This record gives sequence, structure tokens and C-alpha cells, in this order.
Amino acid sequence: GHVHQLHLSRLENVPFLATGTTTSRRGRGVESGWNSLCVHRFRGERLQVTPYRRAPEAADFEPLESVEFRLTGRRRDRTVGEAAESTR
Repeated sequence: GHVHQLHLSRLENVPFLATGTTTSRRGRGVESGWNSLCVHRFRGERLQVTPYRRAPEAADFEPLESVEFRLTGRRRDRTVGEAAESTR
């Protein structure tokens, strides 16, 4: 499910990221009536997450402080061609 609330945390080596709601007024808790979203930027072994919030009467989303996660044990993603080859 989803919680309609922005949340960024880590449990051991796994980032847990939840975004609120971008297009409705269903925010919960401190985000009641607000909208939120996150922009994820993958940079090598790091994930930078920049949350944005929009106040109920604001015209634009405003960025909050970015959070960076170190991605450990990340395997190299296969290309589409490699994935197709592995299924033959």
C-alpha cells in the first residue's frame, strides 16, 4: 500500500523511500493537504534523493534537503540483450 506521506530512511543497507502524493490533497499527518515527490539520482554507488513539497496554496514544489544513500553490494544491471540471452 501507500501512506500519502514522504519518508526517507534506511534499515541496515536497504534504503526505504516513500513519496507522498503529487496530484491530490490526500497527504497524511504533517502533509495533510500538501503534495510531495522525490527525485532520485543514481550516481555510481550512491543514490541521491531530493524531496519536494508543495504547500496547499502554493503554485510550485519547493526542494527540501537532499539525502544520499550509499548503495552497497549493488550488482551491475544487465542490458536488454543480455537479459534476452540468459532466457534462451
